[in-house]
Amino acid sequence: MDGDLRVRNCGPGAEELDAIVAINRAAATAAYAGIFGDAPYPEDGVRRRYTRLLADPEVAVFLADGVGYAAARPGHVEALYVVPDAWGTGVAGELYAHVAAVAGRPATLWVLEANERGRRFWERRGWRPTGERDESGAVELQYAIADDSHGASSS
Repeated sequence: MDGDLRVRNCGPGAEELDAIVAINRAAATAAYAGIFGDAPYPEDGVRRRYTRLLADPEVAVFLADGVGYAAARPGHVEALYVVPDAWGTGVAGELYAHVAAVAGRPATLWVLEANERGRRFWERRGWRPTGERDESGAVELQYAIADDSHGASSS
């Protein structure tokens, strides 16, 4: 990362929503291709979800120069997506710093069980599976980070 990344907290504007949906489409289509195959991108559902999150005063949504976004509320990380061209550049880590500050500790998040790249990202930062699963669609695992965890192993 060259240090020029601008991350800003967004409001409920249409421009922000369009940017978030475009980032989500690019990231999810690449990251989840092996999970969802040729299923159509669920744009209407994604728009509804982020319209709701952007309007929620407890949720902070951060947009990084059109290449990534993240959202969190106290106690929970809602999302973190980065376009494939920016994978491995530090954008995700930069966004993580913002949502970690909002979510605090302890906190939870959900990640697709088959999303190995995503799971490795969270585990490198000290998040661990809780054993809770959501099997209402593609299987998601709940992850948590404890008060005393600072991203390093204590074993």
